[in-house]
Amino acid sequence: MLIINGGLPRSGTVLTGRIISEVLRHYSCQVENINLDSVNRVAKFVKRAVHSGIANYKNIVLHTHSWADGEFNEALSLGNTKIFWNYRDPRDILVSLMKLHDLSYDDASKLVVKHIQTV
Repeated sequence: MLIINGGLPRSGTVLTGRIISEVLRHYSCQVENINLDSVNRVAKFVKRAVHSGIANYKNIVLHTHSWADGEFNEALSLGNTKIFWNYRDPRDILVSLMKLHDLSYDDASKLVVKHIQTV
């Protein structure tokens, strides 16, 4: 099964990915966690996973902050793909970036806008 776990940075993707992985492990399923950070890398991985059939015999939790229209359509057609999209108010993400990563308001704003534009 291919599980795509995505969202904006600081939206809960890491927590969600850990919960999904631990639930699968609880049921004695082996899980491979993969973290991809760019639209091109995600698209290439999904195509490779679909064409190789790897998602039919492995449980893969793909963590990403990148998303492009239609990117996961091919994976969804497999029938064994699930997508979890984490949402958090962009204002909360901005504050989180400023407090936890010591970013200035301007730098945090640019990062939030950049990621919102890719969604």
